[in-house]
Amino acid sequence: MALSDFYTTYPHYSTRLALHHKNSNDILSAASSASELVNEEQVDAIIGPQNSDQSRFVAEIGGKSQVPIISFSETSSSLWPSPTPYFIRTAVPDSSELEGIASLVKVLGWHDLVLLYQNDTEEEFGNGFIPSLTHTFQQASVQLSYVSAISTSSSVSHIKKELRHLRSMQTRVFLVHLTSHDLASRIFSLAQEVGMMSKGTAWIITSSLSNSIGSMDASTIESMEGVLGMRPYIPKSKELDNFKIRWNKNKCLLMQQQHNYIEKVDNDFNTCLRAYDTVWALATAAEKIQFQQVKRSSEILNTPSPAITQIRNSETGPRLLDEILKTRFLGLSGEFKLKHRILEAPAFEIINIIGNGDRTVGYWTPRRGFSRKIASAAEEDHGAVVYPNYDENVLKPIIWPGESTQKPKGWEIPGMDLKLRWGH
Repeated sequence: MALSDFYTTYPHYSTRLALHHKNSNDILSAASSASELVNEEQVDAIIGPQNSDQSRFVAEIGGKSQVPIISFSETSSSLWPSPTPYFIRTAVPDSSELEGIASLVKVLGWHDLVLLYQNDTEEEFGNGFIPSLTHTFQQASVQLSYVSAISTSSSVSHIKKELRHLRSMQTRVFLVHLTSHDLASRIFSLAQEVGMMSKGTAWIITSSLSNSIGSMDASTIESMEGVLGMRPYIPKSKELDNFKIRWNKNKCLLMQQQHNYIEKVDNDFNTCLRAYDTVWALATAAEKIQFQQVKRSSEILNTPSPAITQIRNSETGPRLLDEILKTRFLGLSGEFKLKHRILEAPAFEIINIIGNGDRTVGYWTPRRGFSRKIASAAEEDHGAVVYPNYDENVLKPIIWPGESTQKPKGWEIPGMDLKLRWGH
């Protein structure tokens, strides 16, 4: 869809990108696929891979071959600084969001919180998030009082036991970092059952969940009433509305072809938009350097199973990399602008889950702090001063768990929030 839209918009362009698809489910297959793309398909750029472990190996191949590796979904701060000059991330890094969450916690007058994160052994998702969170919170003087790891395979009894353990602590502010809608549904419905979604508690979800509120079922959203979320701000536009309509029409067909991947992207629509904008950035850069046919090496191509250490060197890669890094435009997901080979942090939207959906209660940017309205591009460019915003009134009124309008104080003496039972 991205390429079709790009060349429909710019029919006079002389270059055309040709996509070569490769599936990779683990580190070895990702490295093998990247090697084949570089040596056999002789590509000049690779879009992917999907997680940190794969990225480290594929980035090494990109560095040796001088082929830009562009990841639109890798957010882990464990890959900073970049393992190679040829590794580019067009996703919003965890560190930017965590800085916003730490600021939100301070604005609301809290000092510590509990983290619940998804811990699945086949993915680095949760484990790679914790070091960045710890570092960011230490700098902001926010205390992480407890960490709870829950996997998608955890039983109801195990989750309920863990939630009761959390309830026995003083802290009443909970940060949830996970991607599974099913796990989110179980955690929040069980939290309701054990009395942890009542007045006096506060829950915050990261963008891994808040990006996909629109694709959750009604019962899951209902169980999350009063929760706060932070996610990258996506500006409204006619182009975005049109894309959503076409995406919903085409995704069923795409799922038949690449079911697991498309289902994962559809659960996080923002990732879909980043992928779209990434293709536009690459196509723009390709047009600027005006690809010329170059002499390809045939020595490695004749090797039946090329080793990862035997890599073709791209003559186009360095020029393409330079143009990608300079590319700037307004895409479906917002402004596309790279800084230090990472997408420059956008504004973040703070949402409050109410009823069967969510409402925006404010915005945050690293430069301007919190505001009730999104700043214009001009205001953001010239607003170098970060406002302290230690007043919670910088946000619109929030409905908290238990349908309360009173901000939770963030802590309770264990047992004091339990109802007393009198008998004769």
